[in-house]
Amino acid sequence: MKIRTAACSVFTLAWIGGLSLSLGCRRDSEARVYYEEAAPPQPSPLTSLVASQPEAAGDVRWVCPPGWTELPGSGFRLATFVVEVEGQRYECSLTALAGDGGGLEANLRRWAGQIGWTAEPAEWEKFLQTLRREGEGTNALVLADFSLRPGASPDSPSMLAAIRTRERDVVFLKMVAPVRVLQGQREAFESLARSLR
Repeated sequence: MKIRTAACSVFTLAWIGGLSLSLGCRRDSEARVYYEEAAPPQPSPLTSLVASQPEAAGDVRWVCPPGWTELPGSGFRLATFVVEVEGQRYECSLTALAGDGGGLEANLRRWAGQIGWTAEPAEWEKFLQTLRREGEGTNALVLADFSLRPGASPDSPSMLAAIRTRERDVVFLKMVAPVRVLQGQREAFESLARSLR
């Protein structure tokens, strides 16, 4: 009896399925095509910076400091500079972005976060007073030494950063290392930063 019930159930399901298909299908001879309209994608601000990157950054010039090794860039990096101190290798990156590159203070705050420094408002104001500015307009250079922040010890991770403003873009130079290493490399770093054209 169970076999017969199962056979009937299979037959019933097949018949219902066939009926559904025959009722649901139309036998029109013309094919139907459906289109969906969508607004074209809008580029993000970062996309426009990246899109203009190669053209804007193609003419950056610099002089590699003695004792440092220059490596070719890739992606956003125009070049990477390497220096060995106490058997440890440290890198300095050179990048460029079109326009103002996001603005001075926004970049400084982002870099502070990269070394784990969350500054209180009073500490941040003191740090901003340590920035050194050379030149103006489309040839301005800002030098930032995060080892001058309050509470930085010789082994604290820190950063030297330089921002060179040019006519169509901004060039960034950054080196991350312990405070003691950066103190010994500050002169070479600043020499490289001042050579940026």
